[in-house]
Amino acid sequence: MKKLLLLALISILFYNCNNRYEKSIIGTWYSLDEKTKLTYTTDSIFVNDITRKGTWKADKNQITCNWIHHFQEDSIIKNEYLYQLIHRNRIVLFYEKDSSKQEVFLRSANFIDYLFKKNDININLEKNHNAKYSKTENKYGIKIFIGYKNDSLIIKSEYSKNLDNLDYDIESILKENSPFLKNEYDDFHDSFKKRVSFNKWVKMNLYYSIFVDKKIPQHIVDSTVKKLKNSSIQRIYRAYKAKESRYIDFYKIKEVKL
Repeated sequence: MKKLLLLALISILFYNCNNRYEKSIIGTWYSLDEKTKLTYTTDSIFVNDITRKGTWKADKNQITCNWIHHFQEDSIIKNEYLYQLIHRNRIVLFYEKDSSKQEVFLRSANFIDYLFKKNDININLEKNHNAKYSKTENKYGIKIFIGYKNDSLIIKSEYSKNLDNLDYDIESILKENSPFLKNEYDDFHDSFKKRVSFNKWVKMNLYYSIFVDKKIPQHIVDSTVKKLKNSSIQRIYRAYKAKESRYIDFYKIKEVKL
């Protein structure tokens, strides 16, 4: 009887210990490259909301996931990932045992909240009933932020601490996306490529998305937009408050073209 009680006690302690690690992971996480959203609940894990789901458990160093096969729900795929919780809202997943492949995630309430955490700025977006979910490719947009940090006004891009380096920002996004842009352009018919050069097509696809705190005076917004339009990118969208939905790609934001 004593042995049974001891085994039961050990089992409870082991469960509570594991449960402690799992509780520290529960929540929604966004990758720094803005391509992946992981949601851990007490009994499920979701990748990008609906593309992949399964169950999971965790100990101090490892997360074990049992994925449900896309087309065979009775088929389970098991994956194990080493992880490091370096801050309660920052986690590193290691996809290889030797740590050669890893990815950093931030825990956030939603994608917009994640963007502001990632860029270290405080912004409270306005609502706009005329705003529509963006149809533009998220990877081709340069994000511009007008908000506050420690009560100081901050105007910056996602690549720079201000807007004095827009040429550098454009070079940065082109460097990140050159394979995608080149592959998409190469798929066009020769007749289109004769009319539109690659460089012109690139400029047609790049754009700015500006995120503005609702307390920012309009003249500051206007002067920022004017500065952006003096660059080689002419398309500008302003982002507004939106509710995240599993029926809409998580990286889609509500915007109005300026």
